[in-house]
Amino acid sequence: MRKTRLAEGLKRMVTDSVEIQVLPWQVEQVVSITGSFRFKPNHEAGEGLIADAACALLDKGTTDQSKTDISDALERVGASMSFSMGGNRLRFGARCLARDLEFVLSMLSEQLVAPAMPEAELDLLQRRFQAGLERQRTDTGAAVRNELSRHLYGSSHPERELSFDDLGAKLASMEIDRIRAFHSSRVIFDDLKIAVVGDVGHWTPEEIRSFLIPTSIPGAARVGSFGAETPPNLLMPSPSMTHLEIADRLNLNAVFGYPVDVKTNDSDYLALWTAVFVLGGNFSSRLMSKIRDIKGLTYGINSSLSDMSAEYGGAWKTAVTLSQERLDEGVASIAEMLQQFAEGGITSADLEERKMTMIGSYEVQLATTVGLASRMHLNMLRGRSPENLDTHPKDVANLSLEDVNAAIATHLHPSDHVLVTAGTKLEASAE
Repeated sequence: MRKTRLAEGLKRMVTDSVEIQVLPWQVEQVVSITGSFRFKPNHEAGEGLIADAACALLDKGTTDQSKTDISDALERVGASMSFSMGGNRLRFGARCLARDLEFVLSMLSEQLVAPAMPEAELDLLQRRFQAGLERQRTDTGAAVRNELSRHLYGSSHPERELSFDDLGAKLASMEIDRIRAFHSSRVIFDDLKIAVVGDVGHWTPEEIRSFLIPTSIPGAARVGSFGAETPPNLLMPSPSMTHLEIADRLNLNAVFGYPVDVKTNDSDYLALWTAVFVLGGNFSSRLMSKIRDIKGLTYGINSSLSDMSAEYGGAWKTAVTLSQERLDEGVASIAEMLQQFAEGGITSADLEERKMTMIGSYEVQLATTVGLASRMHLNMLRGRSPENLDTHPKDVANLSLEDVNAAIATHLHPSDHVLVTAGTKLEASAE
């Protein structure tokens, strides 16, 4: 067990709508950065795709530098940088040598605040998105996830996906002016969270902020808030089964889904996560043992809590790949196990074994600057104090069997699940 208390060396700044944590760590010359802020697309108005496009265009050049200039500059110093969308947040990350941190922060700021978003790049982006969409149409896993999202999540939920047809239509109609306007209205660094870890002994959170949000870039000094969050809506669907026929896919994907109104900062989230981990979180889980090893119905099955954040609930999903011949048997066996799990809970032996696995995985994550920065960022999003870096293993160890089984009984009701399958069914292929 790690003896070093991470929180003791952590420097923290909380002000306005910004929180920055800086942690000097035992790796010479290397620094990792993980951060995010609310980008807040209006999902009911179909802005999710606009947000994705704006994010994808951030590294395609700025008002002062081309994308080649930026790529070459980062390559010369051996630095890397990335941008992605996750729910309502724009996420960013960087890794560099300690001597280049000021330069990398400035480059990161320039791309976030002053991207050029060339129209020619939008054309390339549309083609790439369209090619990905065509692949998804014949990908059974992508198809079931896409369909299931519309059974579980209302129109305001960030994880509700457009149908493939609707997505294709919106792709074709995207305009660069709308993307630029969306970006300009959203870069106010609302609820900005940044974790910086590594060889940063002399750096303060205030200095990190000054380089990331400098007044020298027009508009960059804006720090504000979109206001209080309205939790996106979960649907409470009736039990149902939907099949998506996809030609020449002899193995079918199936996903059982049930909406769960639990957020990642709720008091019983850890207990519920642990319960589902026992059921289907790794190769020694109940589902893998019985459905794969004993019954031989599949090569892979998993169960997890999905699409949750500190701002909205998500779902309990159980996913499996089944052959045509074993589809009905597999679905029935899994449904039976899910019901047994919900009614009977887990055992003390289950819990103690998974505690050891969870604590071990956590310690492994904290062994790298990237993993440590990711965890610090996650804790900030969940409203946890820096001390949680050190106390999380104890929180896991202190989980009681009663709390875990109570979380199962409260939140998981598999008899009301939605089932979506995709692939080629035997009767369809014989017609």
